[in-house]
Amino acid sequence: MDSVGDTPDAEPEKPILKTSDASSMLGLRSELLKKSSLAKAGSSSSRVSEVNLTQSSILRGPKKAADRVKIEKGERLQALQKSREISAKQIEMDEKRRKILEEKSRVYERMSRGEVLVNDDGREAEFLVNFLEKRDELEEASERRRKHEDADSDEDRERSATPPLIEHYVPNEERRVYGASHVVFSNNEEARQKEISALLALSTQTAASRDKVKKQAKEVEEKVDERLKELRNQFELPEPEPEPEPVEPEVPLDSISLPSDEPPEKRPKRSYGIREWDIGKEQQFRYMESRREERDDEFRPPTSYYRH
Repeated sequence: MDSVGDTPDAEPEKPILKTSDASSMLGLRSELLKKSSLAKAGSSSSRVSEVNLTQSSILRGPKKAADRVKIEKGERLQALQKSREISAKQIEMDEKRRKILEEKSRVYERMSRGEVLVNDDGREAEFLVNFLEKRDELEEASERRRKHEDADSDEDRERSATPPLIEHYVPNEERRVYGASHVVFSNNEEARQKEISALLALSTQTAASRDKVKKQAKEVEEKVDERLKELRNQFELPEPEPEPEPVEPEVPLDSISLPSDEPPEKRPKRSYGIREWDIGKEQQFRYMESRREERDDEFRPPTSYYRH
């Protein structure tokens, strides 16, 4: 007898989905739907772009470029025409100014010669500037300037030829540190004489005080000698022998060595060759050697000056 599970008519068991499996299935389904929608949108946009490239962009591009070239050409023509008009106006104005200046120069030249200009109705022409007076003023000013410069040059020449004599020494002109005995006198002659008189009086007082001090010292020394003499007489002491004067030792002249007449032998100098910084100075060295040989022996340096 077969079991119930072995019957062919029995239905298969349904899979049991857990909560975690169901959520993952839903996530996969949503991801599939999103990808399919993006694929459809991309195919439609590519077709639209191809249509745009084949129709509108190809037809409209050259048309816009041609319009832009026409606009730029028109702007250039307008700018060229405007510059030509400005140049023509400038040339016309320059020509007008030149004619006016030429006319003025002719009028000024006639007036500078002393001519009187009259208008068509016979009246004398009036100008804001009197050119005759202006010319005279300029000539007088130049003459005064020339005389003033000549006078200044003469004064400078006299000043440089005969500089003023310096009567007194001006100590403030030199930056020096003087000693304590240095006295600065005034440049005023009266004050200077008073200062000199005061200085001489002080010098006299100083000399008198020195003599007084020397006299007092001599008197004290004499009193000391008298007191010592009294004490020696009282104790019957002999008189002190005078101190002998120092005698300089006599040095025999034969012991002084005299320099030999023969000059010391010169050792041949070792040749190191010409140094790099002495290249081209051979003539200078020869000149120096010749001058040393011509030098007097009295002015020759000692032999110890040179290395052997």
